[in-house]
Amino acid sequence: MHAHQLLTRVCPTCDGFPVVSVSIGARQTDGTLPTLAVVCLDCAGTGTRTTVRPAPVLAPVGR
Repeated sequence: MHAHQLLTRVCPTCDGFPVVSVSIGARQTDGTLPTLAVVCLDCAGTGTRTTVRPAPVLAPVGR
């Protein structure tokens, strides 16, 4: 058995939606809306986070 287990879970900061578009102003004369694509800083735009959890320690049962 491995000493550690790798867990891949949905990022708790972005809930799996790592990139969002944010409008940065009013509409331009041609009708477009200027936007920025913002990436989640905690998961670096992947939507998941891998954590290492130590393996459980098994203790003998009984007396």
